[in-house]
Amino acid sequence: IINRSRLIWPLTKDSEIPVSIEIVNRSIYEVKDLAVRDFVPPIAKIVPRFETVKPTIRETTSGTEVFWKFDSLRAGEERVMTYRIKPKMDILGTLRLNPAVLNYSDRKRRKKSAASGMVILRTASE
Repeated sequence: IINRSRLIWPLTKDSEIPVSIEIVNRSIYEVKDLAVRDFVPPIAKIVPRFETVKPTIRETTSGTEVFWKFDSLRAGEERVMTYRIKPKMDILGTLRLNPAVLNYSDRKRRKKSAASGMVILRTASE
């Protein structure tokens, strides 16, 4: 699972930051019951415009949870989910986005999990 974002200079409350999550089934077997979760910190909000599969969005007191569910992913198949966030205020320094998490079942129905790396966006002043 790969979590990416293109850098936007500077990070202002008017800038939209595209975020993409890519999952690839590198095994030779199909995986089932995929659930992808990403978390947006409370300093940013989700822009309600989606170029790919529309997620389920849930507001919490500590931010926003973005969630996708898929029945299966064949061997070698990949999926890309995208969304955009907008800072609620101008950001000086860095904006850290938590790792996205993928939960799935393998061919023996064992529950497994994978996580992406953390995405760090830096403003031009750094």
